[in-house]
Amino acid sequence: MFLFHLFNLITARPVTYGSAVQLKGLFTKNRITIMINPENSLPLLFTSRPPYKDGWYWVVEPANESLEVMRKPVGCGDFITLHNPLLSFFVSVHDEEYIAPTKFAVDDGASQWQVICDKKYDNWEADDGVQFYNEANKCFLHSAFEQIPFHEDEVQFYYLNCTKSSKHTHWRAAEGIYLNDEPVSEMYTKSPKGNEL
Repeated sequence: MFLFHLFNLITARPVTYGSAVQLKGLFTKNRITIMINPENSLPLLFTSRPPYKDGWYWVVEPANESLEVMRKPVGCGDFITLHNPLLSFFVSVHDEEYIAPTKFAVDDGASQWQVICDKKYDNWEADDGVQFYNEANKCFLHSAFEQIPFHEDEVQFYYLNCTKSSKHTHWRAAEGIYLNDEPVSEMYTKSPKGNEL
């Protein structure tokens, strides 16, 4: 047990503000994604499984838009927004339970998600379970196996909505680009290319 705990401490990777991560359902294994509907050119926000989609990455941003916390660990209990850098949309609640992409973070709190950590850590750790709670609508980000009647290359798409807490409201940060709080100049100095100068 001690070795397992020690391994977790050594390999723990905090999710930081500004990191671009894939959000994967802990039980469903579905990833939150966005794409443009080829039929009407409107954005679609849903979950899917591999094969890989470009819209799988979400930048974790502070809900208060403060740049001071960028590259700092996201604390359990913090309020965040989830922004897709590819199509520049936010994950937002619409009509109290539906999830819809919005071009801007909505002022009424529909785009703000509180990070609820499954484990008793101070910060959100990659690969550990979290829930995203929308305080304005009193619901959790949810994905189950209810399919959207839209198909592309044999890929199944699943609804993303906001509901009460369940096993389908647990997520983890999977693959991604994890930023740390080390200054860029120090990172460059440590890189092989930086040592040549």
